[in-house]
Amino acid sequence: MKKTLFMLISMSLLTSCNLKEKATDAVTKTMEQAIEAKVGQDIDLPSAESILENHASVTYTVGDKTYLSPEEKMHAMVLVNKDASGLSISFQLSSESGSTMVVSASHVQQIKPLPLKAAFNAGNSYDGVHPLATAIFMSVKDNTISSNAIPYDGELIITRLSEEEVAFEVQAKGGHPQEATTPQSWKPIVIKASLKKPIIQTMGVESETIFQ
Repeated sequence: MKKTLFMLISMSLLTSCNLKEKATDAVTKTMEQAIEAKVGQDIDLPSAESILENHASVTYTVGDKTYLSPEEKMHAMVLVNKDASGLSISFQLSSESGSTMVVSASHVQQIKPLPLKAAFNAGNSYDGVHPLATAIFMSVKDNTISSNAIPYDGELIITRLSEEEVAFEVQAKGGHPQEATTPQSWKPIVIKASLKKPIIQTMGVESETIFQ
């Protein structure tokens, strides 16, 4: 519910990017204070500058097929949440053509120093030691939503975390849900992403402690 609230706020900010920067920043600060009073945790909402300059370059392949290339225009959002289980970091990418990718790391206990690594597994379960990685890709064509291979083994590697740029890659193997227990049918999954001026939203943690 709280993440949904943040996303709705971001959408409202996108429609008001023609406001002067000082006025927008004042509104953002007021909204932050109002939400913090409700949820009892620190949050950071995206700035007008990050919304205007936001874009992502992504390469995504499964086996010998390419689903995303750097030429496709994409928008990027980074959500960071802190709770009793640690930090959760989610990279949400969307294109004008209807493609959506969400790559996440959860149960993160320590971010610095980079690179930060998180592990995929077929059971999608936290082993108590290594941060857990997940990745989902969906596309919409002709009013039909289709999903792609899910990583069941391998790593998510976050190599850069700053307000100017976020970079990560996935080196994994996986398949469709019915193939989770048949490793012999898995295909290589490779993702390389560079997010420029991503929209950043944090909850329960100050952004300055996350983004270097």
